[in-house]
Order: sequence, then structure tokens, then C-alpha cells
Amino acid sequence: YIPELGTESVAKTIKPITEENYNIASQCTSRINCLGCGSKIKMYNSMNEDVYGFINVSGNQLLGGVEFVPSNLVPNDIPRSEETAFITCIYLSNKDYDYKSAPLMALEDYLKNKYKKVLVISDEIGIFPNGNLEFFLKNKYKDELIVFEDDYCKLHLMSKIL
Repeated sequence: YIPELGTESVAKTIKPITEENYNIASQCTSRINCLGCGSKIKMYNSMNEDVYGFINVSGNQLLGGVEFVPSNLVPNDIPRSEETAFITCIYLSNKDYDYKSAPLMALEDYLKNKYKKVLVISDEIGIFPNGNLEFFLKNKYKDELIVFEDDYCKLHLMSKIL
């Protein structure tokens, strides 16, 4: 299943994701209680990061968001560096609007104070993980290489100099 994606970027209220408002970001799971979110908060706190990413919200309704970790903490076979951040997830996709670009831009602006580069793994045509490829190309990411391919998906490592 490949959903249609809206291309008109809409920014409602862009907020940093913190421990205090992670319950809003956890709406990306579509569950009332996010079972793994407590563990995620502990992980973020262990990294000494006050900001986990950025969300696009309307009141307390999540429209879109993006989260990151330092690349040195990523278990995948990616280039790691003290100067590189890694986008772990970007959400939510919508058939009418692009609610992901605004929090992505806020994250990039925040990261440039500490990092020189940001990486992400994106599917070529699907939205999981983090896709699609066209979305990141539109946001000026460079397609570095294919990191995995099978009958279901083709995953690309994307990068952007901040």
C-alpha cells in the first residue's frame, strides 16, 4: 500500500519535543497509551538532550513531527561522527497536506548549533521508514546510497549539510 502524500506544506504551531510534551509526540503511534514511550524518554534523557525533535500541532492534536539521536548511538551501519545527527523518525503523512516539512526545518535549524550534518534512512516510495525519497529530495537531502533492498522496499541513506 502506497498512500498519496500531500505536498502543500502547512505549519500550525511548531514546538520542541521534550519530556513534558512527549505524550503529544507519542500520538504518532495512534494508540492512547504508547507502551514504549517511557523507554524512549529514558533513552533521550540518557543522551543529555533536552530537545528530542520538533512537532507540528494544532492545540494538542499532533499533525507531524521529527525526532533525532546523535549518529554515534545508531546501531545501523551508517557513517557515525560527533558532528552528525540521525533522524530516527518523521511522521505523520497526510494525503492533503505536508505536516512534516515544518518540524523538519525547525529540527535542522536547532541541530546546526551542534552538528554539521544530518542523516536519515528513507524508503524509496513508501512512507515507512521516514519516506518517501521524494519528500527528502524536496527538502534538499542528498541521496547517498541504497542501504537495503528486497521485493518490499528500497531503503536509501540520505544526508544534508546543515
